[in-house]
Amino acid sequence: MFYRNLAFIIGINNYINGISPLNTAVNDAKKLVEILRQKHGYQVWVCLDEIASLTNLNKFLDKTLPEQVTENDRLLFYFAGHGVALNGDDGPAGYLIPQDAKLGDTNSYLSMTKLHDALIQLPCRHFLGILDCCFAGAFKWSSTRDLLTSPEPIYQERYKHFITDPAWQIITSSACDQKALDNFNLDSVRGQVGNHSPFASALLNALEGAADSYPPATNGKPAGDGVITATELYLHLRDRIEITTEKYHQRQTPGIWCLNKHDKGEYIFLSPGHELNLPPAPPLDESQNPYRGLKSFDEKHSSLFFGRTELVEKLEYFVKANPLTVVLGASGSGKSSLVKAGLIPKLRQDNTENKWCILPSIRVSKTLFQPLNNVLCNAKLPRVEPRNPRHNLARTIDVWAKDNPNSKLLLFIDQSEEIITLCQNEDERKEFFQQILKAINAHRDQLRVVLSLRSDFETQVRDAGIKFVPTDYNRVNTMLKNRWHSGRFIVPAMTRRELRDAIEKPAEARVMYFQPHELVEQLIDEVVDMPGALPLLSFALSELYLKYLKRQREAQYRGITIDRALTQADYQELGGVMQSLTQRADLEYQALVQENPAYDQVIRHVMLRMLALTGGELARRRVPLSELEYPPEKNSLVKEVIERFTNARLLVKGKDAEGKPYVEPGHDALVRGWQKLLLWKQEDEENLLVQRRLTTAAEEWKSQQKARFLWHGNPRLDLLKKVSLSDDNWLNQVEAEFVQRSLQRRRNDSRCLIGSVTLVILALSGLTIFGFNEFRKLEEASQQFQNDSIKVLREFSINTVLNIKPNNKNNSVTLGELKALNEAPWTTLLEEKSQVFAMSRKYNNGKVLAIEHDAILKNNDNSVLLFVLLNFLNGINGNKKVLISTGHCEFLTYSNLAPNLKQWEYELEDISAPINSTKLKEANILIIGNAWGNLENDELKTIEQFVSNGGKVMAVGLGWSWKYDSDKPERLPNGGKCNQEGQDTNDISTYPMNKLLEKFDARFESSLIN
Repeated sequence: MFYRNLAFIIGINNYINGISPLNTAVNDAKKLVEILRQKHGYQVWVCLDEIASLTNLNKFLDKTLPEQVTENDRLLFYFAGHGVALNGDDGPAGYLIPQDAKLGDTNSYLSMTKLHDALIQLPCRHFLGILDCCFAGAFKWSSTRDLLTSPEPIYQERYKHFITDPAWQIITSSACDQKALDNFNLDSVRGQVGNHSPFASALLNALEGAADSYPPATNGKPAGDGVITATELYLHLRDRIEITTEKYHQRQTPGIWCLNKHDKGEYIFLSPGHELNLPPAPPLDESQNPYRGLKSFDEKHSSLFFGRTELVEKLEYFVKANPLTVVLGASGSGKSSLVKAGLIPKLRQDNTENKWCILPSIRVSKTLFQPLNNVLCNAKLPRVEPRNPRHNLARTIDVWAKDNPNSKLLLFIDQSEEIITLCQNEDERKEFFQQILKAINAHRDQLRVVLSLRSDFETQVRDAGIKFVPTDYNRVNTMLKNRWHSGRFIVPAMTRRELRDAIEKPAEARVMYFQPHELVEQLIDEVVDMPGALPLLSFALSELYLKYLKRQREAQYRGITIDRALTQADYQELGGVMQSLTQRADLEYQALVQENPAYDQVIRHVMLRMLALTGGELARRRVPLSELEYPPEKNSLVKEVIERFTNARLLVKGKDAEGKPYVEPGHDALVRGWQKLLLWKQEDEENLLVQRRLTTAAEEWKSQQKARFLWHGNPRLDLLKKVSLSDDNWLNQVEAEFVQRSLQRRRNDSRCLIGSVTLVILALSGLTIFGFNEFRKLEEASQQFQNDSIKVLREFSINTVLNIKPNNKNNSVTLGELKALNEAPWTTLLEEKSQVFAMSRKYNNGKVLAIEHDAILKNNDNSVLLFVLLNFLNGINGNKKVLISTGHCEFLTYSNLAPNLKQWEYELEDISAPINSTKLKEANILIIGNAWGNLENDELKTIEQFVSNGGKVMAVGLGWSWKYDSDKPERLPNGGKCNQEGQDTNDISTYPMNKLLEKFDARFESSLIN
């Protein structure tokens, strides 16, 4: 408690020097002195009338009070008399009028600033000032701050802190309201009820016990708890004074403020004759955690949502004025909470004639319309059907509007970036945006659509929406093109005051406090300049609360009672705000790995699936639990990881719009801030891109149960085969089965392809031997063989034919395009999306085959294509002598081709430059494999003549590769040197292979086939 209760009471009636006297001030002061002495045990200094001169008042303030008041005292200061407020540089300059003041001479007045500065120097822990004078409210401008006032239960623990923490409060009464701030007319109108002013009458009544009214009377028990706080005193005065003074048509509104020395205390009086009846604070457990951790605040948590009062009011006004509101802010800036726990409760409390119908918040999933329809169905509104104009969102709102003509409808889509990160179906995104736009356009007066959106995804979501504006709409009249900018509502960083409320107020709601109080400032310092740190702050505060519960349980076990305090020691153990989240993740990881080293890989595999990689920015990904089903030996470990991380509040579970269970990180802060996870992502980025595509494909295959969904022709299959056989196998159960089925299908296809081509060769060879009489010419049989070979090739997918091996960079081979010139009679052999990359033609008695990529032929595992093409060129019973050119920096060489050609009984020879007729004399086929060195004119003429005489040429090139890399010496094969004179990478016709191919009216292009 306190050593002494002290009071300094001033009352002045007898003003002189042109200032009107008052009637009740002295009587008010005397009665207050009586009550304080007799019922509250105060020692009182009294200054009435002539004693209350400016000299004496200054003496009391500057000498008596500093000498008499000690740290363990509490002081009440009361003034009843005249007051005045004049214009000042920083607002109204208030003055108390001493008894000997002279009208108009401010030097004879007692400045409220002077009064404030003198009082604030006193060492006492508790101070209450009560000013009953005109313009007393001007004291607010003397370095005070607002004090929030609302009745709340006083628990034993709260009462203790009211007493022990500093309390510096001011209650003011402004009789007759503030008129002109420079009014010097000090008349005698101060108001009077019987022998006292209205304010004094209510004050005296309050201190005799009337202000002790909370909690209300129940079950025969009188109202009150035996304690009157300064806040309760003010509320009693306000309720009594406003009603009383309105009867006299001179409305008077008391005010309450706190001085800068104020902390968590409350100036208190014990209610006379009322037994102290303070209940203990409600017990605390995990369910009473006032902080949300990584979760956002929902509407049901609005009583714990602090720090955004002004912003909520601005957002309410903004939403009412704009059909579309895009609540923008950094990840972790509190966008979702602002809407759900701030805006929505505010709209529900709106008492205007336009009532609000608020649909439950929507979070999209892989499908966009299912979550929307769930909300609509719960509201008993018609479902929306994509691509059905008779059942679109605008029609659904029509139905609602007819039943609610005077109401407004709020549709809130939370975390709208998930439209991009979760839904990969562009057609569905298009339809979703169009439905929203049409609904807004049709119901702009009643419908309000609110999106919460991460700032770093704004461009993508906005541009996607504009891209899908219906073509029959005038963009000037649509929301998204022109109203996006006007509908942007930026969520700013919280100020220090807002952060203080967000930290302290939830704890106060649970009758808790911070020890020491400087811990609050330390928390603020750590996050005040850091965008998006609110989830980290909330997580740290939640962890502090849980640490308190742990200490509390240990204390109860030992029979000890501990303070309901969030402590500095616990905060330091957490590692501060920034480390609290990642430290918790590290601790859970380390504990599991210590139990079983296999958890290292399992945690890695599970957490990497929770990264959303689309959109260019890291975000969390919602993972269906079905995606986390693994073979039995791994599955038990996965389930334990999910359970432990969920219990640690790092992950959260839920059900999507279709009722399917999922798990996801509690906040983007985890996936953006946990260094271990970021390192795993960096190491596995390429695998993750494949994994995302694989997961979708495997799920589709599982649901459709059709072989055409398998990846037997996908170039990534070899990589997945290696993954399935490795120690670091991240495939889940469905993916593993999908990969095995795809590999089996590819093996079957390859055997079938080679078998089919072999059968064609054998059948036609037999036909030539045994049925030649049925053909007029051998060439006809050869032509049929060639046609059937290509027909067989085309029966299979391009990827199966090419059997492309993924490289380390992009897991694909980029083909180039071929073009026929001058309408030459080239026949397309292989193409992709109408772009040709293999073709052939007759040229006099010979044949030319051109193919745009050397890698697909020199891959020894890809023998099928080379086998078919050579047999296609060679024909039936052809000469099997093959020449392979060298000396022109060729990429496709003898060493690349020899292993396969020899097993097929081809006779090989490596011929060096220059190519001449002598070297070509005995050959049937010449292969020129992507030469980057010039072929001499004589060589080109020799090759042309070779073909004219019946020879065959396989010309292999890659135009785009030559264009981008041929001027880099290190890219030349085997570090070779060759003649590149006259080559210009900007002119594809100077590509050496085109010098050859243009002889036969064709060209390798620099364009790509993806």
